[in-house]
Amino acid sequence: MLPRQPGDFRERVPRETLRGRYAVFHETLEMYLYRHWRAYTCPRVAVFWFGSFALMQHSLAAWEKAFPNLKAYASITAHPTYKMLGPVYTAFYAIRPAVWTYVFYRMSKFQY
Repeated sequence: MLPRQPGDFRERVPRETLRGRYAVFHETLEMYLYRHWRAYTCPRVAVFWFGSFALMQHSLAAWEKAFPNLKAYASITAHPTYKMLGPVYTAFYAIRPAVWTYVFYRMSKFQY
């Protein structure tokens, strides 16, 4: 085996073992995601980028569906949906597009 690069903490699995033969190199979901996250050149990372894009679009559509014609009201507190949902659930609908847009932006920067 070649010497490891600085910062390379990956576990080495011998190919002669059952685990090495069938290429199961991760035990937990976090390790699986970490390996995909570190695979800069692999197209598998594009799945997470597309997922963040889809969740961003879904959150924007949910906001638009929950608060239709928002510009016709003086403020969001005057909207009938706000009166039905209350401030906590309205905050959930308002914060979700911002969070997923930020995640999509960071994933796009990462993909670039």
